[in-house]
Amino acid sequence: MPTPPQQATPAPAVPGAPAPAQPPVQQATPAPAPGTPDATATLAPGTTDPSGADEVMLTSKPVASLKGAANWDGGFVKIQAALLIIRTELNKAKIRTAGRPLTVFLSSDDDKFNFEAMIPIDPATDMATQLGSEVKLSQTPAGKAIRFGHKGAYDNIDETYEVLTAYLDAKGIEAKDAFIEEYLTENLAPSDENFELQIYVQPK
Repeated sequence: MPTPPQQATPAPAVPGAPAPAQPPVQQATPAPAPGTPDATATLAPGTTDPSGADEVMLTSKPVASLKGAANWDGGFVKIQAALLIIRTELNKAKIRTAGRPLTVFLSSDDDKFNFEAMIPIDPATDMATQLGSEVKLSQTPAGKAIRFGHKGAYDNIDETYEVLTAYLDAKGIEAKDAFIEEYLTENLAPSDENFELQIYVQPK
């Protein structure tokens, strides 16, 4: 019959020798404490896979916002600059953020577009608070919406809008003119392939 395997005898400790390395302990990302705004919250719960579309319900949330206009060429850089101005004003006023930054596209033509950059804020904020740099306190759009995901360079966002348009046409859905982009990643160049966002379209 096979010989039973011998149990290894642990080597005696050597005085002054370093302790064997222990595997690192994985720390779970702590959930926000009760009553603390969640800066990673999205307009509707969860996220949408880039290959699909979800029907969601948007509830109105308080935001700090800044309106602007830009040409299509390099327009996202202007959006990023507007979001930076908003964050600067929120920090000055010690107002906490409570969600992902977003942009509502208000109108457009072949050359340029008008937008409103927004950052959700703590619901406990006094909405009469005055901020500088033309930043205002307002509310996000509310109601039914269809959410599309995009992952990849922002420079290729037109591909996702083509999918979005085809989806609406196939379903016979007429959408409002104001599209909403919600940014799941920040401070990335428009050409960065790690860029991730969600687009919300509201039916008329």
